[in-house]
Amino acid sequence: MADGRWQTVNGRRRTADGRRQMADGRWQTADGGRWTVDATAG
Repeated sequence: MADGRWQTVNGRRRTADGRRQMADGRWQTADGGRWTVDATAG
């Protein structure tokens, strides 16, 4: 969604730039990188 809205994909939300936000608040990038607010692994 180029307008910047969130799209639900199997419980994940994805932005137009390819980033994904997991339901628990974790972020995952298109290249498999991942970072969280509390630096939790997994």
